[in-house]
Amino acid sequence: MKSEEFNRKYVSLDYSAAELLVKNGVMVVGIDYLSIEELETEEHPVHKLLTENEVINIETLDLGTVDQGKFFFGCAAAETEKL
Repeated sequence: MKSEEFNRKYVSLDYSAAELLVKNGVMVVGIDYLSIEELETEEHPVHKLLTENEVINIETLDLGTVDQGKFFFGCAAAETEKL
């Protein structure tokens, strides 16, 4: 996230990984880039799967300056229309 150039080779979550998160009861998932899903998807299956299973998706997360150890992380969701 520190570069001004868009990196098309960013790490993303594929559908099988999203299914595993849902199956294991994960409630929140975060990623340190602009999207949790690969860029070239038109139907956005990962986003839809997470949303349908009420998994909160936090994108553009930057914990680079957070010290190691325990800390409290709080966030509020913006109001959005259902997909």
